[in-house]
Amino acid sequence: MQSQIQSQIQIRTNRKILDLNHGLIVNVSSHSRFLKVAVLLSGGVDSSVALHLLQEQGHDLKAYYLKISLLDELEDLGSCPWKEDIQYAERTCQFLDIPLEILSFQQEYQERILSYVVSEVKKGYTPNPDMLCNNRIKFGSFMDRVGQEFEKIATGHYARIIHQRERYELRSSPDMLKDQTYFLARLSQEKLKMALFPLGEYTKKEVREIAEKRGLPASKRKDSQGLCFLGKIRYSEFLRSFLKEKEGDLLEYESGKILGKHPGFWFYTIGQRHGLRLSGGPWNVIDCDPKENRIYISKNYYSPEKKRNRFHIRDLMWFSDSPPEGSDSLSLRVKIRHGELSYPCNIQRLKTQKKDWYQDMAKTQIKEPIENQIKDQIKDQGDSKFKDEIFLVKIEGRDQGTAPGQFAVFYHQDLCIGSGIISNQCLEAAIPSPSSFQQK
Repeated sequence: MQSQIQSQIQIRTNRKILDLNHGLIVNVSSHSRFLKVAVLLSGGVDSSVALHLLQEQGHDLKAYYLKISLLDELEDLGSCPWKEDIQYAERTCQFLDIPLEILSFQQEYQERILSYVVSEVKKGYTPNPDMLCNNRIKFGSFMDRVGQEFEKIATGHYARIIHQRERYELRSSPDMLKDQTYFLARLSQEKLKMALFPLGEYTKKEVREIAEKRGLPASKRKDSQGLCFLGKIRYSEFLRSFLKEKEGDLLEYESGKILGKHPGFWFYTIGQRHGLRLSGGPWNVIDCDPKENRIYISKNYYSPEKKRNRFHIRDLMWFSDSPPEGSDSLSLRVKIRHGELSYPCNIQRLKTQKKDWYQDMAKTQIKEPIENQIKDQIKDQGDSKFKDEIFLVKIEGRDQGTAPGQFAVFYHQDLCIGSGIISNQCLEAAIPSPSSFQQK
């Protein structure tokens, strides 16, 4: 049985004979030259197998471990696994006889990711820092620092890149459970051109089998969970260290009646149930008022009249110069979070924002110089011509966890075509808006 598995893996590896620009595994026997590749190694099984496969292809490799955990002075918040990650990375590189360099990007992460997270949370949004880590750090700060020394930057992401008609297409992995195109949907054409994903055609099961067959140190290591910069630190403790606590009211959404107190709206997100500490429930968070530090809750979160099938998005970015088929109304699929679940959807352009986006950023920036934020925002837009537009997304079905600040990523079959940031949810509910409440 084991020999049959090994034979299947070898056959699949040999089938991956693609153009160098495709971003998939390159069979070196089909090309006259090798690539000089920087491989980002996390210490996990995926990046270890990516490194091994590229070595098997004969490429000129150097591995890098990027330290992007919290700044050292914040590590007293809890245990962070970066030391263990480095040990696995070092053991892997020693085993494969590949040079490894450890680079700290903690300051860049503080300025380009954490400041964004805190800023979004203060506005009542639920940000996804892992979306921006790929764009601003791995294919941002790292590419700016050492990218000119290499032809490609390889990672252990489950995704594919195809070069078509002078454009680079981001396509899903055959393993839909592990597919990570959602986290890569803000990369520009320039960054897709630089990216190399050796695991693009593999399933997680096959990657584990390759790791065990080769005897890689991380072959039996568990996959990491949670946000990339927190490690084992609780997200609530991270927020508390930046935003502290500030008592506010818990109000019933339907009546506006004060039911209790909370330590700060930033500890809650739309749909959240735990942490409310109220009897007579179950209660769920429906909305928040950042200006007044109020949380609105309801026992009717899942009631039939709340369809939760529409939301607005901003900062829409397409991988091409214009929406597919050049239409303002599209029938596609959308993912609202990483995973297998996607919905058939329709996108409609609504209006152009009145104010300049960079002026709004200047008011909300935390510690980062405004010129750096503007630079990041421009990079995030990629080739988009719609950064000042608001779009309405209608899905077929109901999603109970849609929250402002999350990313919506759009697909046509296995092709990832773009993404936007959810600005608000549109409830079709027969209940009053919290803004209509008359507080006594």
